[in-house]
Amino acid sequence: MKGENPKILVHNRELAEDMLVGGRLEYIADGDCLVVHADKGGVEVTVSPIWSKDVQPAREGGKRGVEVPNFGTILEGATIKASGSFWEADDARMKDADIARACRPEGGFIVLNAGSFK
Repeated sequence: MKGENPKILVHNRELAEDMLVGGRLEYIADGDCLVVHADKGGVEVTVSPIWSKDVQPAREGGKRGVEVPNFGTILEGATIKASGSFWEADDARMKDADIARACRPEGGFIVLNAGSFK
């Protein structure tokens, strides 16, 4: 977990799956976090984003989001696209993640690779 507002989950994976993933970013005030409304195999799901370790929380004009190096600021309401993958909600890699319940949707997680935003 990283940041003050919003809190974001980050990973340090150098190698990861490389499918195109994305969706609409939403801020959840109850957990002070971001979620993504994504299309996963033709089904809309709400997932918790896991950003690369170089991403930082951002606030701009009353909106919350993230600052992605070499790409820019992505704020709530924006649509994101990047290389990455989906992890299930019960993925063992996330069992000890310090994340508020409101920020841990049943749809699981979306892992977003560094340097892959479009």
